[in-house]
Amino acid sequence: DVAAFGSYTHQLFQLWSNLTSPEQLGAVSKAAARPPGRQVQDVLAEEHTAPTPSRQMRSPLYPCDHKDNPVRALYPGSIGCVGTSGSLARSTPVYNSVMGQYDTLYPEECERILGLEADSTWLDNVALDQRRQLFAHIHDVTYLASILAVLQVMTGHVKCLEQAGKPLQHAAFASHGVAVALATHAGRDLEDRPYLATLVMSKAEEGSSQDIWEDDDTLHLLVHGVPPPGASPSEQRRCVRRAKSYHMQGGVLYRLDQGGKGRVVPKPTERVEVVKRTHEDTGHFGVR
Repeated sequence: DVAAFGSYTHQLFQLWSNLTSPEQLGAVSKAAARPPGRQVQDVLAEEHTAPTPSRQMRSPLYPCDHKDNPVRALYPGSIGCVGTSGSLARSTPVYNSVMGQYDTLYPEECERILGLEADSTWLDNVALDQRRQLFAHIHDVTYLASILAVLQVMTGHVKCLEQAGKPLQHAAFASHGVAVALATHAGRDLEDRPYLATLVMSKAEEGSSQDIWEDDDTLHLLVHGVPPPGASPSEQRRCVRRAKSYHMQGGVLYRLDQGGKGRVVPKPTERVEVVKRTHEDTGHFGVR
């Protein structure tokens, strides 16, 4: 939920990365701390009032953590809507004291909420409702910067933590308070975060940075059922741990997920053709 990183709207997204394991990525994401004091009311027009939650529910199911607390983030999908209503709804998330009705957000408010420069969507020949509709297809600056913050920390882990913890320098990221704690501390202070340090060490110990097809000792175990002759006790343990995630059958290697379902792992020499064929089938190369 990008609101956890400081966005004024709730937006659920999934991030895939080959820089780390899902468990490690999840742990780093949870380490992000929303910058304090980022309330929706602070970026609304004077006549607009943020809603007051009627029930105690956790985000992203409702725009606030608890009843009577200032609203921190709006409903998912509240940006880019058009119209007015007599009741609070996703498309009419704020109360207009002049009209006496619930209202959609002004384009200027949308710009502030998304972290865009003032009047960056203004054009002479574009009506207000057309401008509003544009925002439904514009990425939140916080959304983009939070991904960069996560990837920055992940890259530090891959490089054996040598470069981890460098803060994001771009002024736009700093001004929007994006995942400051995550970008500056989550990677650098791993010695104070045992769960992350353990994950990093276990991955290095298992040799998972090496391609499975290049890990001859583990392949020997998968094919023959026993570690290679002459392997040290520590190497045997490493092979056994890593082999638990794979299955070899008829010369085909499968990566096992948590449910035990296997996914074919192509050999390095075959991967370019697999990726090319996949992109062609989905139209990325203009086939469709």
